Amino acid sequence: MSNKIDRREFLKNSTKVAAGASLIANSAKSQIFKEAPKVETDGYGFYKKNKWRNWSLQVNAQPSNILKPKNLNELRSIILNSDSMRFVGSSHSISGIIPNGQTLINTENFTGIISMNEAKQEVTAYGGMKLRQFSNQLARLGWALPSTGDTFYQSIAGLTSTGTHGTGMQWGSCSDKNCLVGMKVLLADGTIMDLHEDNPGDRELLSAFRVGLGALGYVVTITFKVVPIHNLEHYGKTRELDDALDPKHLKNNDHYEFAYSPYTNKCITFERNITKKQGNKKFERQRRRRENFTENWLAGRILALGSLRPQIVEAATKRFLNSVKDSHDIGRCDHIMTMPRTVPSYLMEYAIPLENARKAIDALKELTFELKEKPKDERFYVNLPCQVRFVRGDQGNLISPGAGRDTCWFGVGSHYKFKNSERFFKPLEKKLIELGGRPHWGKLFYTNPTDKYEHWDKYTEIRNKLDPSQKFSNDYMKRLDGLVGKGAKDLANKEVTFKKGDQEFTHF
Repeated sequence: MSNKIDRREFLKNSTKVAAGASLIANSAKSQIFKEAPKVETDGYGFYKKNKWRNWSLQVNAQPSNILKPKNLNELRSIILNSDSMRFVGSSHSISGIIPNGQTLINTENFTGIISMNEAKQEVTAYGGMKLRQFSNQLARLGWALPSTGDTFYQSIAGLTSTGTHGTGMQWGSCSDKNCLVGMKVLLADGTIMDLHEDNPGDRELLSAFRVGLGALGYVVTITFKVVPIHNLEHYGKTRELDDALDPKHLKNNDHYEFAYSPYTNKCITFERNITKKQGNKKFERQRRRRENFTENWLAGRILALGSLRPQIVEAATKRFLNSVKDSHDIGRCDHIMTMPRTVPSYLMEYAIPLENARKAIDALKELTFELKEKPKDERFYVNLPCQVRFVRGDQGNLISPGAGRDTCWFGVGSHYKFKNSERFFKPLEKKLIELGGRPHWGKLFYTNPTDKYEHWDKYTEIRNKLDPSQKFSNDYMKRLDGLVGKGAKDLANKEVTFKKGDQEFTHF
């Protein structure tokens, strides 16, 4: 039976719970830090009256209405009395998945942990809750997600609705059926449904809602499987590419990934393993200095300057890599797995079959050198490392990019001030598609991926049944359905723009 937790009492007494709960692993007690502030958008999201923009500053909109319901009854009334709406969590998606021209619903009032079932190791929280707050409050109860993405800004509904993932071959994405086991959803007709994996009759709808793209209904709550809170020991090392790609690292580490540096044959690898060792303030200071100063503040300013003289990027990349020292941290698992992302970037990430990781890197290397030799007006300098992560194939969802196969998540990006980034993203996307790639739903892509999904027709069948009037649709969904062309000039809603300065973007 679930142990119900009154939300106000939970927030009031969370420190007492942490102090007395025997479930909190001793090795992680010292790693519980100050609660994050409620507002975590850092300048994106709803930044001016009736205006919205995403984290990359690349997609913006001026909808007719921006609404912020205080409770479920108010949200239900909005849904019943509106023709078109989309839900906004943290605005952390880089694609055009969020906006429409009519109503955007700010979900930040739907936050907090609701209940904990210790016997089943399941926790239920509101979908608008931000991942950082969720992880902190979960730690106070002595629990953690087994794996999560590499940053902590997203709402947990946005996290799961786009198939966000961590790394480690023991786990799938955050939308895998072994991680996400239940949901409460609010449908277009006002119906509220409680779904759980334990009920066979709920499994079909759950398979659609786990990665629902915000188009099936509002995700009120999510129930996750959790594990006891624990520490991770992290080692960051510089390795040659062949060594970084050795499959032994996937077997020998709980979480393994690497960042490949353009113009070189070297990578920085990240090995993370569950440990009973305790961290200390020195480890925490080192990690925070590296993440906040070196990898965000300093890197952001260097890249901004580099965008003025992009031809220096190759030399700067090599010099930076030669200066990087090995790192060693021990800390609470969610702190080690996530980090701040304060520098706006354009990001593309494709889920490719695990065995094609090397071919993807070869394609990236070839394109990197090809682009720098182009005529000046066609030239582009790859300026961010390629992030390579490894995840077990997803189960129990219809349109997760990692569904049905062990996956290498292959992520590339560009600092937002570098021009002509699409000269890089578009040809690389073609190569990744040839390698069996499917794009992350919340990041850049240009080619409609729906034919890559065996169960796309089932997803659309369920979507049309739950939302026959397409209340939760937008231009992004219409493009996926083949109803709108992908050029910016073909947008059905002119209030949604994909333009920054003199650059026009044609992605989804």
